[in-house]
Amino acid sequence: MLNTNNNCQKMRSYLTCSSVFFGLIFSGNCLTQDAAAKELAQEKAIVAETHASLSASQQTVEQLDNATRKLLQEYQNIMQRNDYQQYYQFQLEQLAKEQQTEIANLEQQLEELAYLELTLMPLMQSILVALEEFVAVDLPFKQQERLAGVQQLRQRVNSSSLSLPEKYRLLMEVWQIEYDYGRSIETWRGTINQIDGERAKGESLAVNFFRLGRVALYYQTPDGAHSAIWDQETKSWQPLAVTFNRQIQQAIQVAAERVAPDLLALPLPTPGAKAGSAQ
Repeated sequence: MLNTNNNCQKMRSYLTCSSVFFGLIFSGNCLTQDAAAKELAQEKAIVAETHASLSASQQTVEQLDNATRKLLQEYQNIMQRNDYQQYYQFQLEQLAKEQQTEIANLEQQLEELAYLELTLMPLMQSILVALEEFVAVDLPFKQQERLAGVQQLRQRVNSSSLSLPEKYRLLMEVWQIEYDYGRSIETWRGTINQIDGERAKGESLAVNFFRLGRVALYYQTPDGAHSAIWDQETKSWQPLAVTFNRQIQQAIQVAAERVAPDLLALPLPTPGAKAGSAQ
């Protein structure tokens, strides 16, 4: 009986101790869980704060990056404008140098032209005089027409409205025409004012002229019955024998391009004969 009571008391003591122990354990566990929860909450808060700080920093970085890019773009634009302005300034300087060189060349050309005009004008006047004298003493073919051309040329050369190159060109054109007369043949219809005593002095007769370069000048009446040659020494026409009529007629046909060119036996001028002139 006594043992039973003792056992019961021991059991109660054990249960009481166990309850206290488990209570302490439970209480300790509860305290540990609360601390862990608080620590976790603190860590979450720290992480959230860190994230917020990082987000703010990222925004700041992005803003700074955008500002930096904007500044960089503005700098590049300024540099591009500066490069363009420098290039434009360089082009202007090059253009100014070229214009200065061109102006210098033009001034030199004007000086040379003035000197050339001083030396060339007297020469051109001398050529005009020589040309006029040459036409006057040359074979009398188209003489009035040629002399009138020389006079017209003189007026144009003396004109202030024409440039020196233009005057020189006109002079050379007339000179070339006169030069070409010596290398060509020609025929044309004209008149003479005297013929071998068959007509009174002052009367005119229609004839066909034939020019053989500057070697000889002939005429023949339209019917082919009379032919003559100009004598440059006596300044008169010399009648030709009728035996030359055929050759003169053929020469006129060749010059008029009515027949093909052929070898012709034409007489050369001889002194003497009676006076006359071709127009």
